[in-house]
Amino acid sequence: MYDDGTIVCGPDRLEIHSYYFPFGTKSVLYTQIKGLQRIEINGVLSGKWRIWGTGNPRYWANLDLKRPQKKAGFVVDLGRKISPIVTPTTRTRSSPCSAAKQTSRRAIHVR
Repeated sequence: MYDDGTIVCGPDRLEIHSYYFPFGTKSVLYTQIKGLQRIEINGVLSGKWRIWGTGNPRYWANLDLKRPQKKAGFVVDLGRKISPIVTPTTRTRSSPCSAAKQTSRRAIHVR
């Protein structure tokens, strides 16, 4: 299990805290996730300084006060018009839910 206070990878789902206004949690079953894309967030236009919301209507970032200190994140593809963006605290090239997602019925492709 992974829990950094903003993202929780449970046995069957990803929970994204402070996703909905004012502080609602988005809960996504691993079976609903079509894929993950690792993104670099290290420039002014990369969303690094955006602690909540979006500048692009195709994506939504949960409240993460530590996002300006982070270098990477993940776009969570749910097959919908809007994809969540999460920025885990763990410094890794793979998803923080790697161990948990293996318990899911299907693997999640990380691009």
